[in-house]
Amino acid sequence: MPYVAKDDIMAFIGTNISVTAGNATNVELILYKDYINNQLNAADADSITVSIYNSLGQKMYQYSNPVISGVTDYLTLGQPASNTQGHISFDITAAQSNNLANGTIYAQVTITYSNYYPSAKTYVLPQLAIGTISGSSISGGSGSGSGSGSLSGGSSSTASASNSAYIRYNVSAVDGVYPSLKSVTFNSPDPTLVTSIKFYNLDQNNVRNVLLENYLSKRDPGSLSLGATITIVDVDNPERYAIYEITGYSRINAEIGGGDDNDNDYTEVFVTYEDNSYSPVESPYTFTVGQTITYEIDAYGGSGSGSGTSGIDGLAGADGTSGIDGLAGADGTSGIDGLAGADGTSGIDGLAGVDGTSGIDGLAGADGTSGSSGIDGLAGVDGTSGSSGIDGLAGADGTSGSSGIDGTSGSSGIDGLAGADGTSGIDGLAGADGTSGIDGTSGVDGLAGAAGTSGTSGEDGIGIPSGGTSGQVLSKVDSNPYNTQWITPTAGSGSGSNKYLLRLNYDASEDLIPGTSSHPFITADGFLTDNATVTTVNVDTSNKIYSISVQFNESHPPTGIQVMAWQPSSYKYEIHPYRVDAADCKIDSVAGNFINAGSGQWTPNFFGSFTSTITLDVRQVFIKYGNSAGIGASTRNAHAYLMFIF
Repeated sequence: MPYVAKDDIMAFIGTNISVTAGNATNVELILYKDYINNQLNAADADSITVSIYNSLGQKMYQYSNPVISGVTDYLTLGQPASNTQGHISFDITAAQSNNLANGTIYAQVTITYSNYYPSAKTYVLPQLAIGTISGSSISGGSGSGSGSGSLSGGSSSTASASNSAYIRYNVSAVDGVYPSLKSVTFNSPDPTLVTSIKFYNLDQNNVRNVLLENYLSKRDPGSLSLGATITIVDVDNPERYAIYEITGYSRINAEIGGGDDNDNDYTEVFVTYEDNSYSPVESPYTFTVGQTITYEIDAYGGSGSGSGTSGIDGLAGADGTSGIDGLAGADGTSGIDGLAGADGTSGIDGLAGVDGTSGIDGLAGADGTSGSSGIDGLAGVDGTSGSSGIDGLAGADGTSGSSGIDGTSGSSGIDGLAGADGTSGIDGLAGADGTSGIDGTSGVDGLAGAAGTSGTSGEDGIGIPSGGTSGQVLSKVDSNPYNTQWITPTAGSGSGSNKYLLRLNYDASEDLIPGTSSHPFITADGFLTDNATVTTVNVDTSNKIYSISVQFNESHPPTGIQVMAWQPSSYKYEIHPYRVDAADCKIDSVAGNFINAGSGQWTPNFFGSFTSTITLDVRQVFIKYGNSAGIGASTRNAHAYLMFIF
């Protein structure tokens, strides 16, 4: 089964192609992760490039997703989260096949992840033999090519001597000094620590190092839109090599007089280590004095224009470049053993979980503080006991019933006594008792008219007064006991803790989206939106500097600002207090906000009424949001939440 591997990624072709020059054909490869039949989700990569080599070892065409305008043709990816998620395909046009030499053709896959943990990573897979070309007017090479995965499904092929690189340098030092005549130096013997490579402008063949100088001067190294790798190869042991990303360069004037680009001057290349060859049975690869090396330059990355086109010209140079790729195929075989390393991946998830938990505990503490002030409101419950005083008032009504005694004044029955002959008086007494009882019932009418109870209404202040609406609270009118009233609390009342939740939105380039309406205060449980406004948004995409100004109607400045920054690649939030350098978070106070306290001291006036704007630096280094991830419908752009606590 024809396939090649690099670390934990493999490229496989199900059926080799057989193309007659002048005819178009479609090529489909399948990418696997860790083991065969476990398809890689190709859409998760930032870029995938397939380079086509002819039987002479020359790089002829490139296909990529996303396309580099004027440099590559379109590479089609399979449907994400489906049984075709690892499929990639491209079309070799009739015109392209007509320019391919007779013999075997090879495909080399380069995959780039910018958000790979713990740092960005580029996989450069060995060349894979994908088929043959016949009927071309261009004669093919005598060797079997520099790729892996033979067309018959047998053993891998290796680079022939005819494909050796033309550019050769002697290593004269590994401590970063200037190189000797026709030599190169590294600033460390350990490939993983190298950050600077200095080339003499003439190589061992006494030939000017044009391939490297042409790329450095015309292809803008370090550009975000088009990057490149340089692979350093040990000529005597070509299975040993190291891969670096080119980040910049500098010319060094080594001669008295003249410029800094003469034959006897130096070119220093600044690099970032990406990977190097290794073997479980050999000692680690190192650079040594006296070693003979060559190199390969390969471009990769996002869309570009003019610089990308000229990059193809430089890469199609020396046949030796393709020879280096063939040697990388040996590493692919050992990569199969490396599949057991998948256990290390689960360790990454554990680390992320620990950070998230501790951040949440900090927020819960802030809520607890506001709850303590709420206890003051509960004291009003004691007032309900005053309702028992109302029962006492009912007793007062009973005393007013004494007005019934007035009814006894109906003792006009005494007139009846005047007729008392003595004996008959006794009879009158019995009658008088009955009559006075009737008069007593009229006293009941007096109770109904007892307005005296209204005089006791002053006792209602002891309990909770009637009235009030939903959301209102009880407030003291003055220092007199029980003198309270129902009021509606305002945002600046200073009672408890007010919180506001602001969402910041960033685009696919990690730039803050312009416009105040792009960054709303969010309605959520426990958070306010009234009395909070985004006043200005400043975006400087050239320098990646952004700021935002907000205004509140509160009684004092905020006591804290908390950040939740989203990482699109892992779907996790990084939680931290807003922490920046001295002047990156400021209150936009003016002269009118200060009162002269004497002796040269000035006091702000916003402890009691705070309406000044606050300006915050919200660029990536301070907010700590992640880079955009995904392709097409699965694209995920960064955002962050700012929590203001008053």
